[in-house]
Amino acid sequence: MATARNYTLTFFMCFAVVYPLGGQSFWVAGDQQDVTREALITVIKTLGKALDFLMREYKVLNLDAIIGARVADGQLSVLLRRLQNSEPVVLSEVTLRAIRNLQEKADQLCNLSIPYIKTTDPQYYNILGPILAKGFWEQDYESRDVDLTLVTKPTVHGEAFEEKDSDACLSELLGTGKHKDRCKISDHCWNLMTAPGYKHYSLSHEILYLQIGKQAGCQETMMENNAKNFMTTIDDLIGRECANMFHETSNAADNNFEEKYQDLVMEDAALCGIQGYRQFYRIDWLQKILLWERPSGCFGDETKYKKILRDLPLKDYFRKRRVKREEKILERGCLAHKTAVAVGNLALYIRYLIEDMAIQ
Repeated sequence: MATARNYTLTFFMCFAVVYPLGGQSFWVAGDQQDVTREALITVIKTLGKALDFLMREYKVLNLDAIIGARVADGQLSVLLRRLQNSEPVVLSEVTLRAIRNLQEKADQLCNLSIPYIKTTDPQYYNILGPILAKGFWEQDYESRDVDLTLVTKPTVHGEAFEEKDSDACLSELLGTGKHKDRCKISDHCWNLMTAPGYKHYSLSHEILYLQIGKQAGCQETMMENNAKNFMTTIDDLIGRECANMFHETSNAADNNFEEKYQDLVMEDAALCGIQGYRQFYRIDWLQKILLWERPSGCFGDETKYKKILRDLPLKDYFRKRRVKREEKILERGCLAHKTAVAVGNLALYIRYLIEDMAIQ
């Protein structure tokens, strides 16, 4: 794992002045550090509302929703350690306390919700439960740029594999499938989960697969498979996928982030942001993302929500039953997975906004 660079942040933040929020003009034109400072304050507030919403729903969340909370917990923990080790003093105590409160709230949400997930979806929990462990997402990488020369044209129409295929391959890494030893990687799974030419969620699941493999301690086996298939290093594979994901996100931005792609855009940014790819964290993109949060603190998708209601028996709607494993309806218009990926994404925005302020 790459070692985090020693940040020397030379600014002092406070909450003395907060510009009015609302509409699309969140930040007035002016000093760039003032703009970034207000963006940070706004993200802290937005992430807090999203976590408060999920806390109110903790008994009915699914596992995928808690992955987003664990990512926030892990990445904010990494950030707080960096800030603690920085010289000179970097943030006001008020700001540090606000970030620490977010990290603790994300951790508390996971601890409250996991016992219910074990009961309501034991099969899925038995497969992927290890990635909800405290510390699993405390991955620390230096900031870097995506290499756009690695972008390739998709060769697979639509999604390349189904959820059950991805789950089976992840269980090989975690030792939660039919083989109880970790890192027993089949040729089928390695080829499926590292092939070029994917797009959308298949592409993001490739990153997820590689991240989980490294965190599960499978790096040696993964490198052996890489060499056997004449491929490059694991980090090079991740770099290739993040370059393609950034290309997809840029195209989505050019089309004003259509609602159907918002969930994917935030998932891609969170996964690649963990790896240090900072170009996913632009203030103009942040302005759009902040507009997607509803007054309750959740993130939703009216088109997807209405389709779910059309397909869902009325009795299941009122029970708030799971519709699809990766998505679940909560209160009207609110979606668990979209809110969860927003939580992970916003936590990483805090990191990158602080980095931006350090160099301004």
